[in-house]
Amino acid sequence: MTRGQCRWVVVTQASVLAVIGLIFGVPLGLALGRSVWRVAADYTPLYYVAPVALWALLLVAPAALVVSNLLAAWPGRRAGRLRIANILRSE
Repeated sequence: MTRGQCRWVVVTQASVLAVIGLIFGVPLGLALGRSVWRVAADYTPLYYVAPVALWALLLVAPAALVVSNLLAAWPGRRAGRLRIANILRSE
């Protein structure tokens, strides 16, 4: 593997992990948030209106991908500096 390929492996792993987290986390968080809001609205004299944070839902995916890639930049750079042949030979 070249140095660039080593860096991209780390970045790709971070992106895939973020996408999987978004696929499961956003629907579960939305369902749990609505459930908790309904319970809170039932205990207080409020008219229940399901809150929809459209901009938050639209921005959470790009923000999560950017943060995961920023967090993967340093380990990716470090992996790119390693000599892969020596590491594989030592395993």
